[in-house]
Amino acid sequence: IKPANLIKYGLGVVLIMTIFAGWNLRLRKEIQARKRAKALAVRERNLAQQYLDVAGVMLVALNTDGEIILINRKGCEILGYAESELLHQNWFFLCIHQNDQPQALKKFAQLLTGDLEGNHSCETVIVTKTGKLRVIAFHQNVFKNSSAEITGILSSGEDITERKANEQQLRTLSVAVEQSPASVVITDLAANLLYVNPKFTQVTGYSFEEAIGKNPRVLQSGLTPHETYLQMWNSLSSG
Repeated sequence: IKPANLIKYGLGVVLIMTIFAGWNLRLRKEIQARKRAKALAVRERNLAQQYLDVAGVMLVALNTDGEIILINRKGCEILGYAESELLHQNWFFLCIHQNDQPQALKKFAQLLTGDLEGNHSCETVIVTKTGKLRVIAFHQNVFKNSSAEITGILSSGEDITERKANEQQLRTLSVAVEQSPASVVITDLAANLLYVNPKFTQVTGYSFEEAIGKNPRVLQSGLTPHETYLQMWNSLSSG
């Protein structure tokens, strides 16, 4: 091999090694940058999760496919699942009662397209891991990326199951009192009438408006049989 060729060959090798070293350096920097970005993303997610976990309501984030990408501790408690069992699962088919699925999916689609304004509220029946039904009052809003594109939905939910049950019991009791064949009254501590049912007005001859706010003593007008008055007053006096 001629000396000139050896020099060219050596220069070529040096050039290749220099290019390779530069490429390798850039690659290492890119890998390190990606690792730092990934670590930062993990730290930010963990920090966000900590904030979410201290909330006293269910918080659920969904992507545009309806998959759970984040849920807080309260949400897991209500649903009875571990976080790992919920992440990447379809929220609607796993957690929403089948009777509420069509309406929930419709509103989800409207939120994503902007046809339904954010900060939307609704009541939805969910199904826990054990099959129990819970009524949740949800407040929903969209979240967007840096290009202002909607990338998902964030929902906060309050469990109102017991409150709804109590409201139903009150409605049932109200109907029972209104239709009772016996006189029913509600008074304050001084025995002044706060409520009387239709049977009371029928027996005493006083209308609802005339009776409210009065003490049963003034009802001794002769319209009420003496025995009825005594029985009512004894009941009120004894609490």
